Amino acid sequence: MCKGISTIIKYSGVAALVLALAGMSMNLCCKKNDKIGVLDNDKILTTAAPFQAILGEENKYLNALSVRQAEDEKMLQAELLALQQKIKLSGKPESVFQKEVNEFRQKVIFYNQKYQIQRNLIAQASQIARQQLDPFVREVLNELGKEGYTIIVPKQNLTYYMSSADVTAQFIQRLDSKKMTISFPDPAQLNVAQTAQAQVNESDKKQNDNGTKVSSEISDTKSTAKTDDVQSKTIQPTETEKKEIKTVQSNNEVKK
Repeated sequence: MCKGISTIIKYSGVAALVLALAGMSMNLCCKKNDKIGVLDNDKILTTAAPFQAILGEENKYLNALSVRQAEDEKMLQAELLALQQKIKLSGKPESVFQKEVNEFRQKVIFYNQKYQIQRNLIAQASQIARQQLDPFVREVLNELGKEGYTIIVPKQNLTYYMSSADVTAQFIQRLDSKKMTISFPDPAQLNVAQTAQAQVNESDKKQNDNGTKVSSEISDTKSTAKTDDVQSKTIQPTETEKKEIKTVQSNNEVKK
């Protein structure tokens, strides 16, 4: 027997929307008079205004990141050409410049890892923003349940359904009409928090090894860098980044 929509529709994360129903819908035993609704998950994520706003913010950060990465790649290309020219003009074998070559390779690895981490942080920020929509999504689903729908399943898990069962348009209309304030966290701020947490964990670990327990608090810090400023300047490795590059080099030498 089918249960009421309030007990059937349970999911975690807006990105999944009614993903929980995907597995449940295959095992539901329904009465003949049950009213079934179908949702086009993909259409909701790409059409509903709240999701579009989040996607717009995500693309803004990704576009800014692409600009910075292109500038850094141009810088690295110039450094590579300069190094190749230096080796060529010296008349000496490349092995003489092995240290410089290795340093450049590590620098390239560092920048690749740096931008991959930043992309992951943007994706994480987008996920956090979407999770804020959960209460509104549940509210709309409950409204549809009160109108007689006992089951609502995602279109993506159905082989066939009648178009009259599709309630995607109603769902989007209702969700768009909700008054909500969704904040998209600054990915750089997430990075600051994670770095601070990692430092605290490392500090706690070292002091615990010495028999000392320390309780630490991480205070939030605000990012002062503006996207426009970042886009207009070529990013060079900071002192911290240079130290990180040297650390990577040292670790690789130890492994060898």
